[in-house]
Order: sequence, then structure tokens, then C-alpha cells
Amino acid sequence: MTIVINILNKTKEIICDIPLQGKISIGRDVTCSYPVDDKSLSKTHCFLEISDKGKILFTDNDSSNGSSLDGSSISNIFLKINDKIKIGNHYLQIDEKQLTSTEKLNIGKSKKPETQLTLPSKEITECKTKHLILSKKITKKS
Repeated sequence: MTIVINILNKTKEIICDIPLQGKISIGRDVTCSYPVDDKSLSKTHCFLEISDKGKILFTDNDSSNGSSLDGSSISNIFLKINDKIKIGNHYLQIDEKQLTSTEKLNIGKSKKPETQLTLPSKEITECKTKHLILSKKITKKS
């Protein structure tokens, strides 16, 4: 099966699917494998390719505005499932729905913080009180 990369617009809607075979280029120049109409992209902004071990290598091509993941500037990284790489006003992500189980294992998932639950303030206060009492019992010496 072919690994597919989605290009998303700034509202994170998928605007293009890229079947990843060999090394591809993305940028605003029409000579790129996948040209994107975005003035904030360099002519050849970045490259994507699959490594021998089935991982997806993202390489920024010394672009003017750079590329980022979670607000941090990046140049060469292996993409993980759930990563959204920002290039210009667009994002790149792996289309997880189209991956085989072997591809998912090879690529791996991004270590994102788990969604936090919001509890009513009464439950939070009770939880903090129980924690303080428990902490005192543990640190108490006999």
C-alpha cells in the first residue's frame, strides 16, 4: 500500500493527498512534485521520502520561512502519526486511515500530551485535600 501525506490549509482542511513514492518536493514552484499556491513557501520548500526502514523523512530545503512542528523550528525529522508540520500557511500530515498495520508500526505515533479532563472545582478541591492528607501520611516518620 502507498503511504499518503495530506496537505491541509490554515483551517486544517485537507486540500490535497500526496501518494508518497520515492522522493518528492513541495513548494510554490511549478517544477516541484507538488506545487502549492502559497507566497510564504519557498520555491522548493521541502522534501519527503520513505527510508529503507519505512519511516518518512521530512527535510526543509533551507526555506526562507522555515518549517515547524508544535511551534518549534525543524529541518530534518522523521514524521510520526499525528504530527502536523507547518510549511508556510499549510500543514503536512500522514493520512493514518490509509496505513497498513505494518506501516503504522514502522512510522510510530507522536508522543502528544493526553487530553486533560476538566473536573468541577468541588471535585478538584476534594482531590487536592485527599492528596495533602495522603502526602502527610507518607512523609510521616515513625
